[in-house]
Order: sequence, then C-alpha cells, then structure tokens
Amino acid sequence: HQGRAKALAFPDPARPPVAAILGWTGGAGLAAALIALAARRRRRLPIRKRHAPPSADGMQLAVALRETPNLRLVDFAANALRAAAQRMHARPGEPTPVPRLLRLGGDQVELVWDIPNADLISPWSTSDGGWSWTVASDSVIANDDGPAPCPGLVTIGLQNEADVLLNLESCGSVSITGDQDAAEALARSIATEFAASAFADSPTILTIGLSPLAAEPEHARHVDVTEALGWLRDRTESAGALLAPRRLTSLFVLRARSKPNDAHEPVVVLVAQEAVSGDEL
Repeated sequence: HQGRAKALAFPDPARPPVAAILGWTGGAGLAAALIALAARRRRRLPIRKRHAPPSADGMQLAVALRETPNLRLVDFAANALRAAAQRMHARPGEPTPVPRLLRLGGDQVELVWDIPNADLISPWSTSDGGWSWTVASDSVIANDDGPAPCPGLVTIGLQNEADVLLNLESCGSVSITGDQDAAEALARSIATEFAASAFADSPTILTIGLSPLAAEPEHARHVDVTEALGWLRDRTESAGALLAPRRLTSLFVLRARSKPNDAHEPVVVLVAQEAVSGDEL
C-alpha cells in the first residue's frame, strides 16, 4: 500500500517521513490526528504567522494527508462511538463487552467486540448475534460531546482497502516483531496516532529508547524505565480504585457513564526492546 501519499522528507533526516508512515498503515487515523495537531498549533501562532502562506512541502503534505482514503470516516466513527457509549447500560458485577477492533472503509464503520453485545443501539445493526456492529457512513448521528470511550484505538493495517484499528486497552500489551525497520515504522505510526487521536481526549504516550516521534505531538514524552513504571503503577492503581467500588469490569464502561469533563485516559509505553533489560521489560 505504499505510494498512496507522496514521500515527503522532514528537514531532520532522523525523523521518518510522515507520508511513508501513512503508506505503511493505510493512514486514515494517523492523517486525521496529524491534521488536528497542525490545526491546534496553527491557532496558537501570532495572527501574522497564522495567515502566512505555507511552504511548498507543507502544501504537498497537506494534500497527501487529505487525500488519504477513509479520512472522512474517522470523525464520523469517533462521534458514533461517543453517542453509542452514552446510551449503554452497564451491569455491575457482570463482564461488559469492550470494543476490540474498528474497521473504517467504503460506506460503513464496523465495530468488533471482545464478547457478543446484543444490546444494539440505533442506528447500528448486527448480523452475527452481536459480535460485530455496523453503521452506514451516511447515518444521521447528532454530535456528542461526551468523553471518548475508546481512546486506545490505533491503526494496525488494512483489510480490503479498509483501515483496521485495534483497541490497545483490550490487549494490555502488544509486541511488534519481524523486520526491524518495518516494525519500528508501525510502532511510530501507532504512537503518533495515539498521541493526537480523534478517538481520545488527552492520552499520554511514553517512549523508551526511541528518537522523537514524527510531528512531535504534545502528549508524547521520552522517559526512562523508572518513570515509565511509575506511570503504569499509578494508572493501574487508580483504575482499580475507580472500578472496584462500582463493580465495573472495564474503563470503557466507566467512560460511558462519565460526564463530558471527566477524563479516564490511558497511558501507553512504547519500548524499544534492546533499550531495556529482560526484568525491566
């Protein structure tokens, strides 16, 4: 799937070309994240700089991002998830279905659950007993400003021209193996997309043993092992403290019951295996 976006290099050769990353993953989620990141930064510029004409490379990159297939489905899917989550009913003490995969392609969005979810919410539909829900991209869904229920969704590849996103929270830990350059490109794509995702409000990505991510998103930080472990222990303990009294089984259902200003955001730690010892890993 290379060649969907022009290969454009950053001035710093240590950073991978954004367009190359887009080609690796299919790009819709990452493209939407980078467009939003650029817009936020532009709004913070002085008025004179804000309205200055962009560079030729900037124009080419903007075109490449906006021409990425399935881009328009990202915001639609993020809003559809927020709207559906607000209408879901948790059953304290019982396992609650959690989104595992999201598929964006053509004229529909498909949501795959980790266990069947038969409590269907309109305009979603199911044809397999609730294992997966689908919604047409032309469905009318009112804008919802509730908290993002699945901030861990990131693009992992393509299937039949559709972008496939994995909910990192449904896995706990993920190992990317194979060709080193290809594995690092995918890891960087996932990290950059997560840090500026349309499916999240204020996520945190911590990296160990890697150079700065493309576009250097605000929510990405380079840390050492001690700090990363501290973050993970803190979030694990705080998540347990939030869930246990409510007898809930996932942060997904907790977010679905939260108020718009509540933020129960995940922390993702991206580790270059050679940068840590076996015990630290």
